[in-house]
Amino acid sequence: MKILFVRHGESVDDLTNQYGGWADFPLTPKGYLQLEKTVNKISNLKIKFDIVLTSPLQRAVESGRIIANLLSIPQKNYLYLKEKNGYGLLSGMNKEKAQKEYPELFKAELEGGYVLGSETKKNFLERVKTAVSKIQKMNYNNVISVTHGGFMTQLFNEILKKKYIKAYDGGFILLKSKDNGNFDIELVDGIDYEDE
Repeated sequence: MKILFVRHGESVDDLTNQYGGWADFPLTPKGYLQLEKTVNKISNLKIKFDIVLTSPLQRAVESGRIIANLLSIPQKNYLYLKEKNGYGLLSGMNKEKAQKEYPELFKAELEGGYVLGSETKKNFLERVKTAVSKIQKMNYNNVISVTHGGFMTQLFNEILKKKYIKAYDGGFILLKSKDNGNFDIELVDGIDYEDE
């Protein structure tokens, strides 16, 4: 099985200085164009993908729809692919407003601490590992999974044992699943990382 993990395109929160996480923002017009370019690159791989699984958050669903429509394959929401709920109560809020009205939550997020209502790093990592394992066991030959930057971070750092730096909008990694549950990296496009 080959699994192509794709980061969604640019979303509205990227432009409005709002916390993302589980807040549900749509793609921007630029995000749509980014995904169309990504689909062209995916088409050039000459791999027959069976399905597009997407995080149920709007920016990923819209990105997945672009891919599914242009490749003429089905799309299905897959809860495990959601972004980390790292912002908790701050999700969707403008950052300047949060700093003024909820300085204790703003400070906790800024310093990498726990924000009320958020998902812990341990729980998020467990979810990412579960997602990857469940996808590997699905009855498909090749799968496209549309997800988020936080998910990609855990995929690289904890599963692939690579030092994740950044995934650009529409960036992707193509993995070949091995019998032992591990992966071979076949192609990376639009993602910066280093070998550890």
